[in-house]
Amino acid sequence: MKKILIRSALSFWLCLAFLAHGTEHVSNAGFETGAPGTSPPRWVRWGEAEGMVWVIDAAHKHTGRQSLRITDVNRNGNSYCCSERLPVAPNERYTVSCWVRAEKSQPARLAIQMLGAGSQSFLGWQGANVVAGPEWCQVVCVLDKLKRGTVAVRISLIPTAMDRDGTGTVWFDDVEFRKSRETDMTTVQPRTRLALDAPTGAYEVVYFPEDTQTVSVTPPTFVWKRQQNAPGYVLQYSVREDFAPADTTTVACPLSVHTPRQTLAPGRWFWRYGVGSTAEADMVFSRVRAFTIGSDAVKMPFPDVKETVARLAARRHPRIGVLPDGLQALRHRATGEWSAQIKTAIKQARDYAGKPLLPEPGLLPPQNDPTWGPVFIKIMQDVRQFLRQMDHCAFVYMLTGDEDAGQEARRRLMHTMQWDPNGATKLSHNDEPGTEIVRLCPRTYDRIHPLLSEAERETCRKVFIVRMPQLYEAVQRGAFESKPFSSHAMGYYLPDLTEACLAMAGEIDVEEWLAYCLQMLWAPFYPPYGGDDGGWAEGPGYWGWIAEVAMRIFVVVDRAIGVPVAQRPWLRQTGYYKLYGNPPYSKISPFGDGQDGAASKPHIMYILGTYFRDPYLLWYAEQKNYQPGLRALFLYGSPDFVGKDPSDLPQGRCFWDVGLACMHSDLANGEESVNVLMRSCPFGSVSHAYADQNAFVISAYGEALAIASGYYPYYGSPHHKQWSWETKAANCITIDGRGQNTRDWWAKGKITRFETTSGWDLAVGDATAAYDGRLERFHRHILFLKPTVDRPQPAIVIYDDLRSAKPVTFEWWLHALDSMKIDTDQQRVCILRGNAGLQVDFLTPQALHFEQTDQFTVPPENNSANQWHLTASTTQKTESCRFLTVLLPFKKGQQPALPTASLIDGKNCIALQLDDETTRTVILFRTDDPAAPVSAGGVQGEGALHVITERR
Repeated sequence: MKKILIRSALSFWLCLAFLAHGTEHVSNAGFETGAPGTSPPRWVRWGEAEGMVWVIDAAHKHTGRQSLRITDVNRNGNSYCCSERLPVAPNERYTVSCWVRAEKSQPARLAIQMLGAGSQSFLGWQGANVVAGPEWCQVVCVLDKLKRGTVAVRISLIPTAMDRDGTGTVWFDDVEFRKSRETDMTTVQPRTRLALDAPTGAYEVVYFPEDTQTVSVTPPTFVWKRQQNAPGYVLQYSVREDFAPADTTTVACPLSVHTPRQTLAPGRWFWRYGVGSTAEADMVFSRVRAFTIGSDAVKMPFPDVKETVARLAARRHPRIGVLPDGLQALRHRATGEWSAQIKTAIKQARDYAGKPLLPEPGLLPPQNDPTWGPVFIKIMQDVRQFLRQMDHCAFVYMLTGDEDAGQEARRRLMHTMQWDPNGATKLSHNDEPGTEIVRLCPRTYDRIHPLLSEAERETCRKVFIVRMPQLYEAVQRGAFESKPFSSHAMGYYLPDLTEACLAMAGEIDVEEWLAYCLQMLWAPFYPPYGGDDGGWAEGPGYWGWIAEVAMRIFVVVDRAIGVPVAQRPWLRQTGYYKLYGNPPYSKISPFGDGQDGAASKPHIMYILGTYFRDPYLLWYAEQKNYQPGLRALFLYGSPDFVGKDPSDLPQGRCFWDVGLACMHSDLANGEESVNVLMRSCPFGSVSHAYADQNAFVISAYGEALAIASGYYPYYGSPHHKQWSWETKAANCITIDGRGQNTRDWWAKGKITRFETTSGWDLAVGDATAAYDGRLERFHRHILFLKPTVDRPQPAIVIYDDLRSAKPVTFEWWLHALDSMKIDTDQQRVCILRGNAGLQVDFLTPQALHFEQTDQFTVPPENNSANQWHLTASTTQKTESCRFLTVLLPFKKGQQPALPTASLIDGKNCIALQLDDETTRTVILFRTDDPAAPVSAGGVQGEGALHVITERR
């Protein structure tokens, strides 16, 4: 009894002390006490301290003058700092919060230790996680279940960063500890509140619809941040911001993405999501996001998958790409308007007949074996050729009923069914044949169904029921609904499994697989490396692959289900990415794998132009003299209109979604046009893209002059990895010989400004983040002066504004297909190629050191030709540097002479003057206080850029 009385008295006095302490109960809660660079008073370091640096920081703060900066080198999550013990009263509820920011998106934790009466008695934890980003955000935890015997707590600030390599830094500020208010449980999310609105992390999709966004599809697909180990989600959408029950739809969702089955009316809507069950009374919701559905939004409701499977099961084969009862119409066209193509196709099928069957491929060597790459490529090529010939024969049989073609497809199909589905061609061992089999064998089964015996059909079904789940498990294991940025998952597994499900519906149980696949295809992030502008972050080479895959699977789904899923913004606009970023006359195809090749894939532009009835895209295909084959005619038909050249379109266009600025003087005429492209991409340097933020290329008068260098022998080859991926392979900038981070989601760039006019185009890119803290600023301005009546000679002016945290050497890279001529005294470089040339004048800085080589770090494995690489380097280390460079494209022997470029004195700006025989052009780039006026050469103004051309 005495012990009980003593304990009660202790709790009573602790409670009184707590109540007398006021509303602020944490000593040095804002880290205002203590000097920058020192440990904060009244806070202690706890746990595994090795590798953790924690100091007061005056450079970043939420409020006041200072914050706490913690850098955790080891990333083990066992290092943190703690407040003093804070007394608590029994049966009370407390709210703890703080503000957090990070260098880049990474997890951090606000944790509360519950302590007993003893000085070291630890009773348990409560806490809240957040994925912090560069902007300050608040993390809140409600202590609603204190452990019995808790008399005090200690607030712990824990930096963790589980999704990145290297050092991570987190800032904490404005810690608060108080009794909870009645509103906290509804307006403050206990434990998981902040995680519901946390910034998305590496390779994660963004929230959709974004706040205030206007969507062009109804219903929209709702997308939110996937919560680790969440039992499920609740989605609410409403025309009322208060989510009044009568006007609100509430849906239980197993995934972090959901598309309603009913269209939503045009107008303003609101949505939010929570974690848990619709039956929970105290549901925790995210913040409310508003969106608007446009009056012309395409109707794209999500289908009832169970009904879809039943309807497909009731249909006869073939189903893939064939409308119900459409086979006879197809065979009628095959004997009529397609007869010439059919004749060629039958001949090809008969050439394939009787060829030796491909033996089952063997196991791949270990990935660290130097033979892995060549063996992998050989198997991929052999299997592709064998199965695609099978697919061709099945296609011919479907269109014509030709027995020989059908029997050859049957022979190959049944041979492939003998390969072990859990052996060397299992998806997890070798995904190229693993996914190719799932794409082409069910399709062949669908098209030659009448030729197969019931025993053969059963054999196929037994194999498919093993192979198809391999794809399903792969996309689920990778959480495609949250992280869809794997090339093979988006381009192979998902569409291949979708098509196989449509083919086999009713013969094996595909409902679960098909439901998942269709939900991903309906989502706004499919395909993922682009957005509503139509861009593609991996370059024209892989754009062609994914655009063809997307169009095929969307049209196949449309014909099977009857919903126009291809009518999405990305597909409607993506042909313009190709038109502007890789015109039909281009001799290079930057930026990304395969960029050394000339413009290709006109069949994609034919498909897009025909399907969307766009004459500009059809013009592209016509320029390449493309004639559609049977497959294009089968899925997309033939246009009843002709192409139109893009001379009446704006000659410049920015694809903000992928950070590509395209500037042309005559887009329709390659022999006369000057073309300037600049890339600064928000998707980082991942997948088939490179570490080339703020890089540019220039073509002129039919020739590639300033090129993106390097080759793509195979993915991850020594040359690919040590040259093509690197910043030094691009027309970009390195510091102390080191470029941007490769294979890094966070090595991002962005186009911050783009303007196009009849006389000039301007693009501004920011690549600061791509250097992982080694640069404080890299802003590149590219001004393209187009030829006009007054100023007939084109000019390209590049202004690079760079600042480093410490003195460094800056290297400005330039690449060409031929040796460049260097005039060191004039700081001039000249590129000549065919009938065109490019003169490059470096106006600032002075005393640059020039070097040129035709060697790569590692030669290309495919024995491709050497290219030429030039660096213009600063000769003294400095913290800041401004390159001002003038690039003058020309035709050989052209008249009049090229303009001369000279630096002129400016106030609050860097300025130059271009003089030719008839005009004077003054150009001013602001460098200092954005509110101060700029002036140079008799020109003055208030803006960031001024371009004035005067006749002499």
